[in-house]
Amino acid sequence: MNQACILVLGMHRSGTSSVAGCLNEIGVYGGNELLPGSDDNKKGHFENLSVLRFNEKVLKESGATWDDPMLSVRDILFDKYIDELIQLIREEFYGVRTFYIKEPRICHLLPLYLRALKKLSIKIKILIPYRHPLEIASSLRKRNGFSPEKSILLWTSSILESEFQTRGEERYIFPYENFLTSPVQVLQEAKVLEPPYIDTAVNKDSLRECIESFVDPGLRHHTYKKSDYSNEVPEFTKKLFIELNNRNFYTGVIDEIRSDYIRHASFFYGADTVGFVDELKNQIDIKNARISELKEAYSKEQKLHLNFKELVVEKNDALILTKNTISEIKTDIRRLQEKYKSGQLELVSNKNRIAELKNDVRSLQEKCKSRQDALEAERELNLQLKRSLDTLERSNKDLKNELDKYKENKNKIDELNRKNNHLLEKNSEKDRKISSLIHEIVSIHTTRSWRYTRLFRIVVKVVKRIFHK
Repeated sequence: MNQACILVLGMHRSGTSSVAGCLNEIGVYGGNELLPGSDDNKKGHFENLSVLRFNEKVLKESGATWDDPMLSVRDILFDKYIDELIQLIREEFYGVRTFYIKEPRICHLLPLYLRALKKLSIKIKILIPYRHPLEIASSLRKRNGFSPEKSILLWTSSILESEFQTRGEERYIFPYENFLTSPVQVLQEAKVLEPPYIDTAVNKDSLRECIESFVDPGLRHHTYKKSDYSNEVPEFTKKLFIELNNRNFYTGVIDEIRSDYIRHASFFYGADTVGFVDELKNQIDIKNARISELKEAYSKEQKLHLNFKELVVEKNDALILTKNTISEIKTDIRRLQEKYKSGQLELVSNKNRIAELKNDVRSLQEKCKSRQDALEAERELNLQLKRSLDTLERSNKDLKNELDKYKENKNKIDELNRKNNHLLEKNSEKDRKISSLIHEIVSIHTTRSWRYTRLFRIVVKVVKRIFHK
């Protein structure tokens, strides 16, 4: 399967969450576990937690932080992490045709991500929203307490790094204010509302409605005109912002601005600032240790919300496997949210249900005992029937033997009858012969010859007697 990835790059507070959230809303996959919303970003950050942890690990092990204006990709040993990132992408986005990755630290880790995605033969689209540097400074002052000078340097460094590292890639750089007013138009110009990023079967009207309902211009709390500047904004930052607003900006101009930035950045980030930052880094290490403890506690708490996670997994599996329409996905999300809200109520009601079930179990146990008694009586009756059946079978066997003997005797009697009939026939034949002889004798006795030879027969008898003596 040919995969495609949309990389959303940009400085913190530049609108990357809105862009990524919009992609997530129209069905582009972001992962199973996303960073939840916060007070300063109520709709959510839409950052994959596995990606976030990986980026933090790379920066920490490289001795760098995201809020270091002098951070350079040359300071990071990418070869050490390429295999780990490839495995992470495989695990998080396996079987997904299109997915997005958004995490501001990627601005400084982009060579690593581009190499990993290309090794996996994944098509890459890059979106880079940007805001007025003073809007970024105001937002970071409120959220992180950064000075305007530091925030402006961070903005400049992030933009320069993102622009330089994405040269030659399929990218779209646009002002965040354009996205807030015309999100559909911006995404169309970026060519992400067409294959291979969006299925051709998706209804275009539903897609438009989904995008426009998600994007909220009211969430933009700090607003400056393009021409608004102050003494806090260095000349190279002004030039960079002006050049970005030129849709067909010239990279040679950007390179000149980059040289200016590198040459002058030390004035904003000198030795005294470095010492201060080192102290801040020590404090950050302490905070990170505390964060690790909190993460462990958070991990334990996550186990208590297993049912909710399973529902989220089911929802994401449905997004991957079924590719339902956007309206169906939104309905599914609302259903899952309602289930999550009602989950706590169900936990309470389940206790009462368990008590009822215990009573039912006791009742069933009593019924089972009665049923067992009945089964015991039934088994006894079956045993008696079996004995009777065995007796009948033995009687039947004896009768069969007697019947065989009867058949054998009958055959013998039939044979004797045949022999008797044969003898009777022979006797009848003899009787007929005797009768014939008697008749002949009678006939002889009545003849004259018999009478004339009478004297001769007497003489013969006398002679026989004499000789026998």
